[in-house]
Amino acid sequence: MSSTQCDAQVQAQDSDTSRRAQWAAISKHQAELSDIWGKLEHHPSFNGVFSLGKDGILRSLGPDRDVHDAVPLSPHLIKALLDRLPFRPQNEIDFRGVDGRNTPKE
Repeated sequence: MSSTQCDAQVQAQDSDTSRRAQWAAISKHQAELSDIWGKLEHHPSFNGVFSLGKDGILRSLGPDRDVHDAVPLSPHLIKALLDRLPFRPQNEIDFRGVDGRNTPKE
């Protein structure tokens, strides 16, 4: 590994650590959500999207909307994710009482 590659890898790790620390300063749920987000598998082209379904499942979708990974979120983690998005009153209605951990695996 060249010195430049090593430096870039260290900077990326420092950036990830710094970002996680910023979310952790807000709440433990934000830190946990950052960990989950970072571990989600994604389409190799990076042309996919992340989607939170009304069933409480956070999905990583490819460009053709095929599911590459999915993680059930607790109500606290759903709230943490919604807090990162612009406020929409409808989200409060749609996700009230939703617990992705209760969703069947299939």
